[in-house]
This record gives sequence, structure tokens and C-alpha cells, in this order.
Amino acid sequence: MKSKTRITLFTIALVAIIAVTGINVYSVMAGDDEEATVSINQMQEVIDANEQLESEVSRLENEQEMEEPAAMQERQEALQATAETFVQTVYTEEAESYDDRKDEAEPIMQDDLHDFLFPEDDQDETKHRAIPEDIQFFVESGELNQPEATIMARFTQTYSAGSEDDTTATFIELDAEQQDDGTWIIQDFRDAVESMEGDEGV
Repeated sequence: MKSKTRITLFTIALVAIIAVTGINVYSVMAGDDEEATVSINQMQEVIDANEQLESEVSRLENEQEMEEPAAMQERQEALQATAETFVQTVYTEEAESYDDRKDEAEPIMQDDLHDFLFPEDDQDETKHRAIPEDIQFFVESGELNQPEATIMARFTQTYSAGSEDDTTATFIELDAEQQDDGTWIIQDFRDAVESMEGDEGV
């Protein structure tokens, strides 16, 4: 964003310099020899400055092209880290880690969503467990330029009840919003399969 601003300022400066150059040319044509010599010198200075500015604009444009992929990568990694924390805290089920997961989830999701997923009531002791594994994330790169993004998570959940284990595949969609400090906050989530079935029915 800073690079774009600087490029805009340099572009404005270029326009101003071109205008001054035109005035100087006019002065050369209209003035006497002494005035013309001064104007030619001034014009050469303006031309030199103009070339320097053009070089700087070109450098900033190249720099911006190099920065954008890195910035996109950084935003994507931050978004995926938030989504992974969501999956690990919400889709892990075990009574003894409930309070820790509740605290870990608080900074990465909207307050109302956090209160819904982690109610104040203490969780009953249970031997039932569920662990999310093999988590994968998918997000459209175009959305990384926006303050809001939808990311899909695919993972398996292994449920354990006594001596029996059951593994199921889970697909969810997460709606996230980027904050001023660059972090992402999960606003809502839904079952991705049900969401796609709903879209087909419209």
C-alpha cells in the first residue's frame, strides 16, 4: 500500500515537471539569448530530475511486484493458522482440555461465536474423545486481497468411545475477517457439504 502511494506521488511530480518543462521551452523560444541560456540550463536540470524520477518509479513498481506475492503468502499463512486453531480447539473433544481450548480459541473468533461454542457451564467428565487429523485448507487467492475471506477446511475426526474408534471425514467453511493488526477473526462457520447442497437447491 505504501509503494502504491509513493508511486502515485512520483507520478504527480512527473506531471508537474513536464508542465514546468513546457514553460521553460516557451521561455527559450520567447526570450533573448541570455534568458535562453538560463532557461536551457534550467531545462537540462529538469530533464535530469525527470529521468531520476522515472527511474525511481520503475524501481518502485518492480519492488511492488516482488512484495505482493510475499504479502499474499503472509496473509494466507496467517489465515490458515487461525483456521487451524479453530479446528483444533472446536473439533477436539475431551473434557480435561476444555478450559485450555476455550482460552486458546477466544482471541481467534467473534465473541458471540466463542460463547456459543464454549459455554460457561463446565463440561461433564466423559471418556468420549474426538481428535481432528490430516487437516487441509483451501482458500481462493483473490480473497486474500479483501478484508473478508472464506476458507474451507477438510479433515478427519477419530472418535473414541471405550475400545471402539470411528473415523469420519469433515468439511467445513469458515468466514474470517482481517483486523487492523493483520490477524484474522473467525466470524462464522458451517458444514460445507450442507452449504453446497443448499446452493444447488436455490
